[in-house]
Amino acid sequence: MIGELGVELFTDVCPLTCQLFTELLAGDGVGYSYVGTRFFRKVPNLYWSGGDVVRDNGFGCYAQKGRRRPIGAENYHFSHSMQGLLSMRVTRDDEVCAIFNITFKPLTQFDLQNIIFGRVIRPCNTYNSIREIGSAFNSQPVVEVVATRHRVGRRWLHGLPNTKLTSLHNIRMRNRES
Repeated sequence: MIGELGVELFTDVCPLTCQLFTELLAGDGVGYSYVGTRFFRKVPNLYWSGGDVVRDNGFGCYAQKGRRRPIGAENYHFSHSMQGLLSMRVTRDDEVCAIFNITFKPLTQFDLQNIIFGRVIRPCNTYNSIREIGSAFNSQPVVEVVATRHRVGRRWLHGLPNTKLTSLHNIRMRNRES
């Protein structure tokens, strides 16, 4: 286990994006959750991408529970001008799909393609450790989200596992064993 990563969410600026993130931290009640997914892209000292609760490879787009339309980009007020930001990918159709990034340096090339919805609370030993994991030759480290929790008032809510990816994980494991 690498450790815990504390984050602050910008609920006043991106309420729907933050709601989507916390919904998937806890599990949406129909099987989608960040627990059991992996960070599918890691560029050393630049960023990590994770949160694909549909395909677990960066090509899925979560059809959000109970919404008639997907969440659109709420704002582009903040620039990726510093390290430690959380941002969520926006598709060409202006849909937020739950895939998120953790930045390790300013990445203004993410502006107008990702919405900043929070930041890592620092100093944080876990953040410093994960920044170094991986190599330029392997952008897909095997780092899985094994547990999540978030505070609601004075209570901690723990995330449910993603049951929608079970068959994908089993296929992956069989392929590795072959």
